[in-house]
Formats: sequence, C-alpha cells, structure tokens
Amino acid sequence: MKQNIKIEIERPLKELIIEVLQRIPVKLLSIGIYEAKWSDDADGEVDEENNVLLNSKILNKGKNYAMGVIVHELAHRHLKHGYLSRNFKNKNRGGNEFDEMDADLLACDWGFKKEIRIARKNYIKIFKEGFEKLEKNNHLPLKTKYKKKQEKWFNILEEGR
Repeated sequence: MKQNIKIEIERPLKELIIEVLQRIPVKLLSIGIYEAKWSDDADGEVDEENNVLLNSKILNKGKNYAMGVIVHELAHRHLKHGYLSRNFKNKNRGGNEFDEMDADLLACDWGFKKEIRIARKNYIKIFKEGFEKLEKNNHLPLKTKYKKKQEKWFNILEEGR
C-alpha cells in the first residue's frame, strides 16, 4: 500500500518529523501532521480525526526532546489513541495513564528510548500519582497485566537519573 503522509509544518520541525518517520519500523499509511493552533504549553496530541498535532515550541527544548514528543504522538496515532479512545473506550480501564504508558512503550520498542526518557522526565511524578490514585481505588487492570507494563515503563523513564 502507498503511504499518504501530509506534513503541514514548517522547517526545521518538518525535517525532524521526516527523520523520525524514517526510523520507525512500521509504515503509517495515512497520516496528517499539522502545527497545533492552541496557545497553551501542550506539546502535541492526536485529534478527533486522528491527525497528529505538534507544537513547534518543542524545538526550543532540544532535538531529542522534540523527537521524543513526535514519536510519542505517532505511537498514539498507531495505537488509535485519538479522541474516541480518550473519551469513550478507555474509561473502563483507567484512561489516559494507560494510553500514555502504551504510547511510550511502543516508541521505546521502535528504538526511541533515550528520546522518550528526555521528553517525559518532567511527567514521572504526575504519572506515578495517577497510578497510585487508580491503585488506591482498587482498579482491576493494575492488579493484572498492566502492573508489569507499569513497572517496565517507570524503569525506562527513571533509567539514568
């Protein structure tokens, strides 16, 4: 199948996106990547139409940080973690914490462990607090397969600290 990738972002971010796309071992067949129009500090997201939106300010934090954000959002896209996932499907399994973990782990499997660690270092405390809250509420997935994934994820994020 032919790839249909539309990147509507200015250089140098566009060049970094192309570099990431060339490194990931899967081919994303149809994807739109656009400059985010929000004014807050969010780095990126997958919107309701499964487009990847990126904030060009990520370049101010360095190449590895920006690559971590890009590959993380592409992993969300590959895993179909768009608007529908966040707002409907995942309410019964803890929602956002699990999507974030799954996207980071996939990006690491794609060979971007260093970049994910750099991009996510300021989020470790937030994620730990989110999982502690879910665990406190006796959330079933944390007692099963997700517990091992959670431990793997935190080990990756905390490596080299």
